[in-house]
Amino acid sequence: MLAVRFRLDLVLLASLVSAALAPSATAAGDPFEFTFMELAPGIWAGQRPDSVRLPVMGNTLFVVTDEGVIIFDGGGIALMAERLLEKIAAVTDQPVTHVGISHWHGDHSIGIWPILAKFPDAEVLAHSFTRAAMLGSPVAYIDKYPFFLENYGEEIQLGVEQGVDSDGNEISAGTRQRYAEFVPHFDLVDAEFKRARSATRARSALRNTGSPTTRRAWRC
Repeated sequence: MLAVRFRLDLVLLASLVSAALAPSATAAGDPFEFTFMELAPGIWAGQRPDSVRLPVMGNTLFVVTDEGVIIFDGGGIALMAERLLEKIAAVTDQPVTHVGISHWHGDHSIGIWPILAKFPDAEVLAHSFTRAAMLGSPVAYIDKYPFFLENYGEEIQLGVEQGVDSDGNEISAGTRQRYAEFVPHFDLVDAEFKRARSATRARSALRNTGSPTTRRAWRC
């Protein structure tokens, strides 16, 4: 079966991406921007800028097959998923048939919902704990997202202006530069975090009313 056949392949490809996308100097972009590269015919990796965990977000991978497109980690935020879909549409007219999720952390899974909205027949491949986290309470930490800038904005600004962290420790020149590159994107990050929070609550409401949207095909 397609889902089973690609399970191990996705794991191997994830290892390949980790090696191929080792941290490197990248052109400054917003924190949700992907730089796509074709690792092999039909195998595409999307790397986001090295932004010193501002915010923490994963990379992505998709494979174009004769039967459809398989995505491995769809992005940690809706905008990333939308940009991924744009890239896929530019490469192929094949539909997304499967979305593999590496683990339960939200920076690898929250952004898949726009993908599933566009391709409602896509099957999700994930560990049973990951499924529970994506549909249940472990993802509740998303409620803290709107306070990201409130909690860390001051420290980022301090790093840019004085080159130190909140404890007065000197930060590296590279970190200071990344902080400076992040500052112009405060509003975008704030808006996307609030959007993620709204989407999470909407999923919870749908689940509680027994909507067919929650009866998605999963393979755990």
